[in-house]
Amino acid sequence: MAEPALPHPDKMIFADLGIRRQEVFDYYQTAAPCMLPHFQGRDLTVRRFPHGIDGPSFFQKHPRRQQEGKGEAIVVDSAGELLAWIGLGVIEWHVPLGPSGDPRLHDWAVFDLDPNPPAGWAEVGRVAKILLGLLDGLCVPYRIKTSGNRGLHVYIPIQPTAQETVVKAIAALSRMVVAVCPEWSTTERRVDRRGARVYLDYLQNGHTRTMAGVFTLRANRMAGVSTPIAAEEIAVPPQTWSLRAVGTEIGERSRLFENHGPPVDLARVLRRQGISWATGEEASR
Repeated sequence: MAEPALPHPDKMIFADLGIRRQEVFDYYQTAAPCMLPHFQGRDLTVRRFPHGIDGPSFFQKHPRRQQEGKGEAIVVDSAGELLAWIGLGVIEWHVPLGPSGDPRLHDWAVFDLDPNPPAGWAEVGRVAKILLGLLDGLCVPYRIKTSGNRGLHVYIPIQPTAQETVVKAIAALSRMVVAVCPEWSTTERRVDRRGARVYLDYLQNGHTRTMAGVFTLRANRMAGVSTPIAAEEIAVPPQTWSLRAVGTEIGERSRLFENHGPPVDLARVLRRQGISWATGEEASR
């Protein structure tokens, strides 16, 4: 799909910050080469805001017109295709953990750290420190990125693994974190039972779920970006990672999400450590 002329470049998208569609387009034009390796070969979900973040929005998983895509799913193979969606009002990109050809066979596992108010970034940082210590102890490589909102994502590159196994493995590791710091973290699915703690949402590893894509913008008041960060940057407040701040250092930040070792056999790691897996209905979701 050839890159089209940008419609309505002066349309206000983030009114509080004075960010217009042209600036959003320019950001994605810079970010596209670093985003594409994480998007290609995946069935994507987009969130469109035709009139800016203060107007109505909707999620879209399938092209509605031939020029919007190549088939039944939204796929992007080039910067031109990605930017064409920006012209259609896309702000957010959401990406599954498995490839298009076999979406139940995941090559990423993820920890989604989501603070339940009044818990905030300080609690996220405490829990993340314990989680990263656990992964370091298991010699499991990981990448870290912000969610672009209030949360944090820790990704593990894995050998292709059935999503049921990934859910069980991340559930087991999440419960180990909770055992260390139950006052700060929880795996409780009911919001009203979480308290002021960080929710470790291991069910995000299910094959029907998606995660905010690397370098996607988020439709919030800070024009947040789901950006890779280093472990020592976890203490930096999330509002720091905005469109204008991240846009100047995309190449440098992209390297934080590049290959830091071969994909791991997550099931084998847990078996060798004698870690028992979760069982029950959560593994089938």
